[in-house]
Amino acid sequence: MMHDLSRFDRQLVRLVTEDGLKLKGFADYYSADYGRDEFGVEEESLRLHDYQNFEKDILQIEPLGLWYRFEYFQRLRPEELYAILKARVDVFVVEQNCPYAELDDRDQDAIHIWLEDKDGIAAYLRLLRPGVEHEYAALGRVLTLRRGRGLGRLLLSLGIDAAESEYGAEHIYLEAQTYAKGFYEKAGFRQISGEFMVDGIPHIGMVRDSTVNAK
Repeated sequence: MMHDLSRFDRQLVRLVTEDGLKLKGFADYYSADYGRDEFGVEEESLRLHDYQNFEKDILQIEPLGLWYRFEYFQRLRPEELYAILKARVDVFVVEQNCPYAELDDRDQDAIHIWLEDKDGIAAYLRLLRPGVEHEYAALGRVLTLRRGRGLGRLLLSLGIDAAESEYGAEHIYLEAQTYAKGFYEKAGFRQISGEFMVDGIPHIGMVRDSTVNAK
């Protein structure tokens, strides 16, 4: 049985199946699987139709109070841009005690992707078109304000999907803080550089090849 989930557009929900399995995800677009024991999937993201492929009927839909947002710079409202910049300064400048030029004149060429709840931005990243930061499409400014809920992994999967759908990207570049290497490796990124310093913090260059990850 198919369900009309249009009223949950871009909203994060929990889908409860006929056998009691609870799945968290975006109702009409993206679904993050937190039940890998049942599915045998290791921290992957699934589209809604994949649930039907498992032949499990959805009996209940529970909104989780999170929404997915995707905007080009030119379409951002002033209050949205302010919230984005405040979140980035709070994390990368204040929390990390790292004074640096957060406003780098690249936001105008970016797609801004974030999750929000009733209190505002919960997680955020930006996607740069090829040629702005690197020859490949590039993800950056990845942050999570509601930690311990798996939002970083979900947001990263949305950024990868946006790079592939908006730019046809087969390769995606990012500069990761060295401590986060394992997090990005789980999403298919591999290290391509030695360690280097950015504003006093160790980083590495990483690339994801979608042609390899699709196999």
